[in-house]
Amino acid sequence: MSDALDGARRWLAEVDAPRDAAELRARIESALREVLALRLRTSGGGGQDFGPEADAIEAVKLCLEHGGDVMAIDDDGLTALHHAVPRGAGVVQLLVDHGAALDTKDKRGRTPLDVAEGVRLPGEATRMRVSPLRQASAALLRQLTTASAH
Repeated sequence: MSDALDGARRWLAEVDAPRDAAELRARIESALREVLALRLRTSGGGGQDFGPEADAIEAVKLCLEHGGDVMAIDDDGLTALHHAVPRGAGVVQLLVDHGAALDTKDKRGRTPLDVAEGVRLPGEATRMRVSPLRQASAALLRQLTTASAH
């Protein structure tokens, strides 16, 4: 089991004694964002590894079962779908199946597809390095965007 799934269980365990419904929802939404944004340092080269996609899917399912809002926005304007891009197409599809919008833009004006394609801040000359999981997410998001346009 990966740190993502363990993290989801740990964060959701903290919702056992919320003071009110608003606190419960805030904790669940925080858990969903944290699960999707969690980066695990790899042992070699200091790169980043997001752990197995299957564990990310299970962690997101756990958050959704507890009422996680796929349209919640963080301080940077990112939704769960923006955060899911490096986790892979399976996580992206799960969020879309639960109502995540494809066209929501973050504070930098980027859609989840832009993030998948490595778009950086306006004016930056280089794109982010695009991993195979990002490429798979981008392909799915292009397909879903085209289908929703018809």
